[in-house]
Amino acid sequence: MKRNRLLGLLTSLVPLAVLPIAASCSTKKENKTTSAGFQESVLKQNLTKNNILTRVSNQFLETFYGNEVATLTEDEKASDPIKVLINKPSSQLFNDIKKVFKFYADQKLKENPQFFWSLRSNYINANVDTTDFNPTPFAIPTDDQLKFMLNNSVFIETDIRLDLQKRLLVYNYLLKNRDEYRNLANDSSGRDLYQLSLKDEMNKKETADSVKDLYNALNFQDNSLYLIKYLMDNPKLEEWSFTDDRDMNLRWGQANVSSFAEFNALASYNPSATPQYDFNPPIKNPDLLIATGSSEGQDVLKTLLAYKGLTANTSSGELSGTLANVKADLSSVFGFVDPRTNRVYSQDSFKFAKILAQVGKPPKAKKDGSFDSKLSEKKLDTLAAEDIQFEGLNRDSINKNLFTKQITVDQTTYTLQYKINGLITFDGQAVTIPVRLSVKELGARNYYDYSAKLQYTESSNSVSEVDLPNFNLDKYPQTVDMIKDNKIQAKYVIKISPLYRTETVKEGDQDVSKEVLTFNGTPWESATQQENIALTIATNDADNLYREAVKYFKFLGFKFDEQKMNRNVTDILKIEGLI
Repeated sequence: MKRNRLLGLLTSLVPLAVLPIAASCSTKKENKTTSAGFQESVLKQNLTKNNILTRVSNQFLETFYGNEVATLTEDEKASDPIKVLINKPSSQLFNDIKKVFKFYADQKLKENPQFFWSLRSNYINANVDTTDFNPTPFAIPTDDQLKFMLNNSVFIETDIRLDLQKRLLVYNYLLKNRDEYRNLANDSSGRDLYQLSLKDEMNKKETADSVKDLYNALNFQDNSLYLIKYLMDNPKLEEWSFTDDRDMNLRWGQANVSSFAEFNALASYNPSATPQYDFNPPIKNPDLLIATGSSEGQDVLKTLLAYKGLTANTSSGELSGTLANVKADLSSVFGFVDPRTNRVYSQDSFKFAKILAQVGKPPKAKKDGSFDSKLSEKKLDTLAAEDIQFEGLNRDSINKNLFTKQITVDQTTYTLQYKINGLITFDGQAVTIPVRLSVKELGARNYYDYSAKLQYTESSNSVSEVDLPNFNLDKYPQTVDMIKDNKIQAKYVIKISPLYRTETVKEGDQDVSKEVLTFNGTPWESATQQENIALTIATNDADNLYREAVKYFKFLGFKFDEQKMNRNVTDILKIEGLI
């Protein structure tokens, strides 16, 4: 009912996204400038096309920033309310556009360091006064220069305002960060209306299982729902990488990496006296970095060499972005990639390996609780966690399956966690206890599984403790050798994906615990980090995502009345994929 009422409101206040366009492009023959032939020639020009598309985006923004539009005077509302808000430094719309522009400008400067500086001549050719517009090459324009471009975009083909408004709409689509938007998109429980509308579709036999599985893994109440869905449909890595085959006869055994300094030393290798300008450079704008794990250190990424940016993730194994692999991730995946195995080793991984080496071997399992009574009754197949203890460990007061011990490594104290991780079994010869060793302070993906045992002697109906061998450290290196196929293939990556965790969600009118995809527990839990991801994606895949966003906005009630529009307007919108 809420959705119907809101759509009615939309229809009355914003009846058609292109009604002003349809009116201005009427085919009524009043004079030379309104004749059909004249309109057709004008409408095919890029400036007119950009104007039409900007007015479409205005209609969306006027609704999604409706609370700010409502504060304007009637004259301001009747003119160009979005342009008015752009020129108000305190408006949220302008501040959101500034966020979008920072990423947009970074991309444009990568493509052409003189992009904004060269616009000045375009404005001059269009007879625009550029006295106050003189951007510096290689630099992101100032706020005043940004306003100049937004206010004068209509005069040149490079329409900065249109580009930014489209990306701003994508940003809102991915994160639902406006109250006005959420009021349209969600039901009274905060669940996404469009996803709810797909329920019958998901029950159809012909709907692919992969589509159903992702649908069932989404949290419809999560404001980052469509960002998460995008990342599952288009897996991404943030990547630093390079390949080098110079002087390999001299560099064998010298490409082991466990720190960012060692990675940079390889990336900056120079066998000659000639300087290597801009060779394997770091990120140009560190403010745009997507975070890695806290134990890695965010600041070190600012100077990490060989930055490649956000790339498509086609990897397999633990880097894979498939739903099955993401569900299996115990914590976020980031670190140095072993070129021979594709396994990923973070600073936590190296610390865990060092802890294993210092601990040496697992503690012995011991009898506890009702063990002796079950032994005398020959009921060892009914043993529970309460019947087991481990030498030198303390049982957790809440979780009977968990045992802990503190250890100091490199002057840092860590909490070892030994958890009985499955059923305790008895085969007539030994009691077997499956155990997972992890470290509380390190990522959950760092663990060591083994089986503790108590040996059974039938003749005496007794058990004896078993001394287990040392940990097998083959899969727990403290460095990564970056050499493969006689060349250095160095890579540091961050897998940008949600985790699959138990959260409280709405199902009907009930709060239930359910496993869903979420950014909780990841390095991108904060709103700021989710913004960085969303803005990076909105910049890199703007056109595709804008079309996807407009389809979603149509579901929210925006309509294009093609019968009242000039055919050329319709053609433009069709070419852009908007109708």
